[in-house]
Amino acid sequence: MKNHQRLFAILISTSILIVACMGSAGRTAESNRARERNPGVSDADITTLVDGNNAFALDVYQALRSQGD
Repeated sequence: MKNHQRLFAILISTSILIVACMGSAGRTAESNRARERNPGVSDADITTLVDGNNAFALDVYQALRSQGD
């Protein structure tokens, strides 16, 4: 249970920090380097990425959940 509380505190602290940094000057930091704004990525690649991200998130959640028992 303490791990969940720590994780929650870290997430809240990080969120507050991000909001404070974004709202402080009303500007967004952006690189002046060229970037690909519309990369050609197939639907299959996007699906693979999303599935992998979801699996990772669930694995992390299960690992944290089992530590609290």
